[in-house]
This record gives sequence, C-alpha cells and structure tokens, in this order.
Amino acid sequence: HIGIRANTDIGSPEGYMAVDDTMFYGCSIKTYKTPKRIGCYRHVTSDPGLPTVIKQFYYPPYGIRQLCEEAALKGGYTTFGILNGRECRSGPDATNTYDKDGKSSTCNGDSGSVDAYTVFMFEDEKAPPLAPAVIV
Repeated sequence: HIGIRANTDIGSPEGYMAVDDTMFYGCSIKTYKTPKRIGCYRHVTSDPGLPTVIKQFYYPPYGIRQLCEEAALKGGYTTFGILNGRECRSGPDATNTYDKDGKSSTCNGDSGSVDAYTVFMFEDEKAPPLAPAVIV
C-alpha cells in the first residue's frame, strides 16, 4: 500500500486530492479521497470535539489545509479540523464528536479561528474506469 500525494484539479472540486494506490495481483487500483469542507464548529478547550492534535505549527504555514489533510491521512483519520491556522486536530471518534459544541461563525476560511475549527471529512470517490486491454 503506497500513499501518493497528487496536486491536481482533475476530479477534485477542492483543487487537489489524495490518491492511494493498491497493488492487487499485479493490477493497480486507485481510490481517490477528497476532503469536503463540513463547516465551522466551536472549540471548547475543557472537552474539545476534536481532542487529538495531529500536527502543530509555531507560525501559521502556507498551505495549512493540505498539510493537515496529509497528517490526517497518515494518522488514519477520516475527519479533521484546523484550529487558529496552526493546529490540525482530530480524534478517535471525530466523525461523531466534531459538532458536539455547536456551529460557529468565527472561522477564517479554511484556517478556523482561536475558538473554532474549520472541519473537513474525507469522502471516497470511485476510481476512473480502466481502459480495455489490447493484446497484440
């Protein structure tokens, strides 16, 4: 199982996608995972809906969304959030807990805010059809 990062706008409304290649008896099967923005949700520090910091930055980096997406895929998380442009967060049950403190309107685009996450969830898409084999 090999994880490959593809920067392309083909097949992805978000402008990029992650691709997993799996070898199965000599055939390559691709599964595309595209993160979909779910919305902006409150972050309560005493009992956060996304309790696990999966990646943290001292300064907000350029491309935080892509960096967090990669960290979430590597950690096996299907739901992740960005807090204050500096933290990528998730959790073992993040798909069911990200919204436990309610919606917020304080997110700054994909970067979240001091007290809210911008939340994303991966959705599997079907692989593009394979071209028929030609035997010569």
